[in-house]
Amino acid sequence: MEYCSYTLIDKVGEGTFGYVWKAIDNLSVDGSEIVAIKEMKKSYSSLEECLELPEVRALVKLHGDPNIIGLRKLIYENQVLYLVFDYQESTLYRLMHDKINLCTDPELLNGLLENRIGLFSEFEIRGWSRQILRALAQMHRPGGYMHRDLKPDNLLVSKDGESIKIADFGQAREIDSKSPCSDYVTTRMYRAPEVLLNSVSYTSAVDMWAVGAIMAELYSFRPLFPGKSRADQMYKICSVIGSPTYESWAEGIQLANSCGYKFPQVHPYGISTMIPSASHEAIDLIKSLCSWDPKNRPTAMEALEHPYFAPDMRELTEATTCAKLEQRIYPNQTYFGEKLLGPFSPVGDITIEDMLKRVWAEDTSAKFEQRIYPNQTWFGVELFGPFSPVGNMTSQDLFESVWGCSLDASFREMAHQEKQIASAHAF
Repeated sequence: MEYCSYTLIDKVGEGTFGYVWKAIDNLSVDGSEIVAIKEMKKSYSSLEECLELPEVRALVKLHGDPNIIGLRKLIYENQVLYLVFDYQESTLYRLMHDKINLCTDPELLNGLLENRIGLFSEFEIRGWSRQILRALAQMHRPGGYMHRDLKPDNLLVSKDGESIKIADFGQAREIDSKSPCSDYVTTRMYRAPEVLLNSVSYTSAVDMWAVGAIMAELYSFRPLFPGKSRADQMYKICSVIGSPTYESWAEGIQLANSCGYKFPQVHPYGISTMIPSASHEAIDLIKSLCSWDPKNRPTAMEALEHPYFAPDMRELTEATTCAKLEQRIYPNQTYFGEKLLGPFSPVGDITIEDMLKRVWAEDTSAKFEQRIYPNQTWFGVELFGPFSPVGNMTSQDLFESVWGCSLDASFREMAHQEKQIASAHAF
């Protein structure tokens, strides 16, 4: 396989459809760039056949999305297909295990995990969830794809732990496809109930169910529905959210009857019991994502507008504002040392010091030490502190104070304000 181009280092994974290798790209600028190569298990008769694979078509169509694994090259050789990807250091699954292994207090660790309390902050979980949903919002557009195998092991994490990319599109399916859907998709613990009940016409809502299950697992470090078989999986779901009724999911009752399944009558634990460390907003979002009826689950775009992602960010999702912000990409912009899990940065290149001085109009050190708001959010990002120099200001207030115009001001006005700020750096 073009051995002059790549040097295989190690096999780092194996899935249903292929092996994954860590390799060196010998033709990169410095000759040492690390890439990931997926070697497909199936043989293909031609390159044209390879190009028609749903996985390849999805990767090509979604190329360039910051939260979807980037396909760098496709190689067809000796009836074998190789897909060359950007390399990511870890996965959410491995990150959870690394957190456990790095804990130096076994007694504390056991106490936390026994009580279903994970080792990630809500700040981290919110940032990852936002990125996953943004990627799904792109994937689920008309003419797009449903992933059908979302799980922590298919969510790649950058070395600094901040960036998430959805990977492994081996089970991807075009949303507009008219052929019957397969019922053997998605790893069991993240499989939506309509798939478990053999539906042949499910929708992209199966991905939203998986997101809810993944979010819950990030809070507790335990799968929300850890079924050992299809029947046990259904029982585990019922034991957490209760069994459906004709009123809550008539289609599901019909599906169950058609395949001879009878829902158990159990007293549910409730999602809040399963993730005691989660905020009320997180629990509310996960409940909606893990609704029995797929029609009641939010779309990715709707989920991004949930209060979990900060109520004062709602204005930024308006079409007029969103169009402006999409022109301003500052993925490395930071606020008080915390990167904005972006990529949108409404304050552009203004420095933290400049921003504080414009907000307070004087030296900020004294007021900084007097204001303790550990749960304050700024543009949807919690300020770790415990100090929050912006006090109880909303994002709208802060934006107007910095820019001198509202979020609804024209992009030209925003650019003009930016120039004024840049020229006034000599504070």
